[in-house]
Amino acid sequence: MFTFTGLDHMSPLKERNKLRFSVLSLLPLLGWTSTALQEIVPDTSHLHNVSVLNSDEENRIPNITVNGSVLAHLYRSNFKKAQTRSSFSLANTNLQWVTWSGSLPYGAVSIYNDYTRRTDYVCSYGCGAGFYSPSLGPYCRHPYGGKEELRSPFEVLINKEQLEYLEWKDGSYGSVPWNSIYGCAGWGTFVGKNQYGLGKVVPKHKAFFLPYNGKEYSYKTYQVLTVNQDVIKEHISNVNYKTDAAKLTELPPETMRKSTVINNDCQIPIIVSAAIEFSAETTQQFSKGTTVEESIEHSVTVQLNIPPNSMCTVNMVGYKYKANVPFTARLQRTYRNGAIRSGSITGTYDKVQVGEVVAVVDRCEPIPCQAVCLKE
Repeated sequence: MFTFTGLDHMSPLKERNKLRFSVLSLLPLLGWTSTALQEIVPDTSHLHNVSVLNSDEENRIPNITVNGSVLAHLYRSNFKKAQTRSSFSLANTNLQWVTWSGSLPYGAVSIYNDYTRRTDYVCSYGCGAGFYSPSLGPYCRHPYGGKEELRSPFEVLINKEQLEYLEWKDGSYGSVPWNSIYGCAGWGTFVGKNQYGLGKVVPKHKAFFLPYNGKEYSYKTYQVLTVNQDVIKEHISNVNYKTDAAKLTELPPETMRKSTVINNDCQIPIIVSAAIEFSAETTQQFSKGTTVEESIEHSVTVQLNIPPNSMCTVNMVGYKYKANVPFTARLQRTYRNGAIRSGSITGTYDKVQVGEVVAVVDRCEPIPCQAVCLKE
């Protein structure tokens, strides 16, 4: 389970100088520290109460799930990174929003809140991020409409197997990094925090919103929870297939190539060869975070005897097969900064492959409108 450790921090009621943020503590080997965001806050009377906030976050959303899939030759332990991520999505990570069921799920993401001196967990209700604290009851406390709303049931953010490398990044006036973690897809709210605790960042309102003591407060500077995507190497090992749950499907035959050969000669048959060569590229994924590519070449040659003054058509037909085999494995990631993370993954070996290519020769036909051949 993720834990957040706090730097030494004086309460804003006692200290009028620099406030230092609690930071996400990953593994000691990661050697990561967060850039401290500094503000001058003399006392809590400087917290700004938001009394009116037009927001359309009331509707509840279904639980977001992440199911891993792999299209891979899994006997290889080293995978070549091939995926290009043009936009960030939780579907490309081991992060997941899960419904709170009365106890904290394994891997729940949390911070240690120096200001309140307790551990708070990242939660979400109706797409609005907030915090859950076991000492405050079974509720997700999130900011909405000028109040600190208490909602249940709610979703808790988990980092399965602690595989993802999480970081807090500075933001202001609604800005968020591209790899920020959202409350739910498509709603434009993100997980944020400041020195007083967890809340939500709403870019369209250009602010961070904090639930605190029954009220909602807004700030222009904050930090956003992000996922480090700068992976330079991935290694998969200990692959175990669940062959008893495997599914094999034979797909309809597909014409890979069609060729027509014409013999315009009046007397001499011609012998030709029709061939096909192609590469079948497969996209392979595990835990929806990495893809690799594999090319398989097929070659088929057929020899034809073309009668005089005739044309023949040859079709190269491929028979495809689809395999679905569940598996478990161990994944290790190396980041550009030297950090290494590892964890267990689950997924499905999903592969479509051309298992056979055959040549189908249509009946040869006379060439229409051909000049009459003269006999010698």
